[in-house]
Amino acid sequence: MRLTAVVLFVMMLGGCTGSSDAPLRFEEAWIRQPVPGTEKSVGYFEIINNTPADITFTNARADNIRKIEFHTMTMDGDMMRMRRLSEFLVPAGERVAFVSGGKHLMMFGVGELGESVAVTFSSDDGVEYSHHFAVRAPVANN
Repeated sequence: MRLTAVVLFVMMLGGCTGSSDAPLRFEEAWIRQPVPGTEKSVGYFEIINNTPADITFTNARADNIRKIEFHTMTMDGDMMRMRRLSEFLVPAGERVAFVSGGKHLMMFGVGELGESVAVTFSSDDGVEYSHHFAVRAPVANN
């Protein structure tokens, strides 16, 4: 009985991404199609935690992408610096944005993506959350 309840709860969290009152919601989720001849890309999204508990994410993965890391960009004088994050926190009742020039998904070994990619995020308590990210062509300033 307990296992069934856990599975249903995980399915509810992972699948309810469209309703504004869903426990965990992704918005504006997209991945930049790699520039021809390269195997690196970036992903952006906003994640809203409508649960009463903080959620810490420690990993992300997707088919046709060898490795996904969480990164952040900061200014150091006139120099923009990128730094890998081992995890990121989405506080209870809060929203965290992964945007150009800030936090983002850094992707390595990117293969053929198609029109969308299911990205699965793992939390520090072992729960997985999946969401489809649209794939967009590279354009200036994105």
